[in-house]
Order: sequence, then C-alpha cells, then structure tokens
Amino acid sequence: MPKRKTKHSKKTSRTKVIKVVEKKSDDILQDDKNLQENVALREENTAEKVAESLLKAEEEKFEGKLEEGSDVLDGGSEKMDDSPEKGLEDNPRESEISRESEIEGQKNEIGNERADLLKKKASATAQLEKQLKKDRKKIKRKSKRAGDKDKSETRVPLWTKIVIIVLSLIIVLMISVAIFGYMLLSHTANVFKGNPMDILIGTELARDENNLTNVLIFGTSEDAEGHGGGLLTDSILVASIDQDKKTSKIFSIPRDLWVNYTVPGGDAMNCVVGTQGKINATYMCALSEYKNNKDQASRYFARKISEITGLSLHYYVALDWSALRTVVDELGGIDVDVYADDENGIHDTCQHLDLPQGMNYGLDGDKALKLARARNAGCDNGGDFGLSRSNFDREINQQRIFNAIKNKAFSMGLLTKPTKVIRLIDSLGNNVKTNITMAEVRTLIDVATNLEGEVQSIPTVDQFGVGRIGVQSVVLPRGASVYNMSSLFNYGDFQRYLRKTLLN
Repeated sequence: MPKRKTKHSKKTSRTKVIKVVEKKSDDILQDDKNLQENVALREENTAEKVAESLLKAEEEKFEGKLEEGSDVLDGGSEKMDDSPEKGLEDNPRESEISRESEIEGQKNEIGNERADLLKKKASATAQLEKQLKKDRKKIKRKSKRAGDKDKSETRVPLWTKIVIIVLSLIIVLMISVAIFGYMLLSHTANVFKGNPMDILIGTELARDENNLTNVLIFGTSEDAEGHGGGLLTDSILVASIDQDKKTSKIFSIPRDLWVNYTVPGGDAMNCVVGTQGKINATYMCALSEYKNNKDQASRYFARKISEITGLSLHYYVALDWSALRTVVDELGGIDVDVYADDENGIHDTCQHLDLPQGMNYGLDGDKALKLARARNAGCDNGGDFGLSRSNFDREINQQRIFNAIKNKAFSMGLLTKPTKVIRLIDSLGNNVKTNITMAEVRTLIDVATNLEGEVQSIPTVDQFGVGRIGVQSVVLPRGASVYNMSSLFNYGDFQRYLRKTLLN
C-alpha cells in the first residue's frame, strides 16, 4: 500500500516549487537589470530614451505575468488545502502528477516569455546601436560642413593680406623713425640749429651757381687750459661738395694770411690787434665785436673767407681740440698717410711727436691731434725735421687727417648706424658748433653717405708767398708786395685757380 502523503509533505512540495519559480524569476530580473545597464551606456539621444521606455514596458508586462503565475500557484495551494482529505486519499497519484504538470507548464511558459523578452531586448539594442551610428555620422557630416563653412567665411583675400602686411611695415618704420628721431634730437640740440622736429622733414642743402655746397671748417684751442691763443683759428679749411657728381674737395687757407678785418659792405672792425692782421685773429675780433656770440662771430668769419676765395660759404663747422680727439677715438683710431719732406718722417719737439713718413695705422685721438698741430716750431733747442715749410706742411697733414676720418667712418658704416651717430654727437658735447639746421641734417647724412672716392685735396701752397710786415712773418697772395698795399688784398688769381680746380 503506497505511503500516504501528509499535509506537511504537500506543503513542503509546494514551497519548493515556489522557490524554484522565484529563483528563476530573480535570475531573469537580474539579467534584465544587466541588459538595462548596458543599454543605458549607449544612450546619447532621444532614440536611446525610446528604447529604454520600450524595455521598461516589457519588464513590467513580464513581472505582471510572474505575479499572475504566483497567484495561480497560491490559488492551487489553497484549493489543495480546502479539498477534502478523502479526495486526496482516493486519488493521491493523480493529484501529484497534475501539480507537477502544472508546474512544468508554468516553467515552460516563463522560459518562453523570458526568451522572447531577451530577443526583443537584443533586437532593440541592435536597432539602438544602428541608430546611434547613423546619428553620429549625421553629426560628423554636419560638423564638417559647418567647419568648412566657417573656414570659407573667415578666409582672408590675398589683397587684404598684402595691405595688412604693408600697413604693418609702414607702422613699424614710423615707430622706428620716431624712436631714432627722439634719441637723435635729445643729443643733437647743442650742435644743430632749428626746431628738433624738423629733422623728420628733410630740406635740401644750399648750393651756389655751380651746384656746389661749400662748408667752412675751422678749429680753435679754446678748450685747452693755459693756451694763450685759444681763440685763434689755427686750422682753416673749406670743403666743397658737388651733390650731382657725388664728389668732394678740400683746401686750406693759411692761418698767417694778412687781411683787413673789415668785410666788404660791413662796418669797420676795430679789433684789439688793430684793423689789419693775420686771418687767424678774425674770429677772435668778431667774438669781441658781437659780445661773445659764437654764431655771429662764425658767420662773420665765413664772410671774410668768402671774400678771399670768391666762394659762397653756406655753412660753418667750428670745433676745438677735444672734438678732434673724441671723434678719432670714437672711430677706434684712423689710418693716416703722414706727409713729411724728410725720409725719416716727422720729429716735432713742441708736440713731442715722432712719426714715420707714409701710412701710419691706428693713430689714436691724442696722436692725431699732435699731428694736426705739428709745424716744426722748434721748441726744446730745435732739432725738428720733416715739416720744413712749417704751416703749409701742417695744412697738408690736416687735410689727410680729415680724409682719414671720412674713410674710417664710411668703412665702418657709421652713418648707417644710428646708435653710433648718437654716441658720437653726444661725445662731442659743446666742442662743435654749426649753422647747419635740423631740417638739413637728414639730407647732409644722405649726401655724405653717397659720396664716391676720396676727398680730393687741392694744393694751395703755390698760390701764396711769404713776407714780413713789421716784425711778423706773414703770408701774402702770390705776386703781392708789402710795399704795395693794394696788392696785399688782391685775391683774384687765387679765386680763378679755385674755380677752375673745383669745377674740373
């Protein structure tokens, strides 16, 4: 006789079925949760949200069915509890089989629904990924089209670029000129005349009827302490520039030339040394007459030189010993072809100078100044040699020093280096005076930069003679006689010689 199942065994069996179903349900819910998390990671737009809503609806539907299944099981259990014990005792085997069949059917139904749900989720995920790829491609294409459009809209035409570059260069150039002008002006106010801002304009240099610009250059020793003749102009040169031919020439006026201190058309000059005398005292006399006004005295001196040379002297440059020494040192020394009429060179006791004849390289400012002053005056018991014609030989070396300065300045490109020009002008300080204006400086630099070749020296020794007036040894125009006063101031031959030499 088969063992009869008790109420407790029935209940245990039902509990096992419920646990199996719940476990299966939990597994399905966990799988669903993982699937939702994977799908959520791919959400980027509205299509993702739609898919999520779809999946959520399916889950709710599935959970509803699970609850229905659970209710069915609970109902079956209740029926089993409520059925008469007799019925169970009469058909125990059939009841068990019926319950197992029902449980198995529910398992199959749950498995099928779970498989359908997984298929639907997989299909939804595939559709979502496909839609995401399409959306990314669309966004990429739109971004590319927008970028191309921005590039085309921001592309600058070639002519606009050219205009911008040209304007930028002009602005940089203007700023550079302004800076250079300011630096130059702050250092040149003591040297050049006129409004400092005029240097930015540029004015043509004055010329005579022969297209020549003539400059008087004279030197004094007024900066030398203890020198009795500090206001005497012991160096007198005239530089003539032909701007069209780009050439320059230079010659000297003897410092001992006998002159009348009054200039043509001017009031009588009553100098402390008299109305006549050596030309090197003219500047000193004018300073006294014009109450120490150096500009007026220099212009008066230029008028006297014009009377002698027959040239219109447009400008003057007055400098002292310190200026020459400073310029040479700032240039780093100069190379001078020293003139001497003795093959052993120059020996000058007054200047304590010994130099060989010919090219002397790297003369510093001190030696250049001594050479400019040396004339074999015979100090320290004599023994001098090399400059037997005294001042006439000195003038030759002064011209060669001038030429050496010009060559050195050009070789080092001084005029094209603003900082060096500023430093040189600044170092000169009050040792240089001129009537060249600020508006003419720019043109002067351009003219000087474009000069070709050497500064040609014009010999003047043969245009003069020597004589004595009283106790003084003086220089006279060639053919003049101390016994014929009118001949002493006749410069006609000298003027014709200069005109011919300058114009050739």
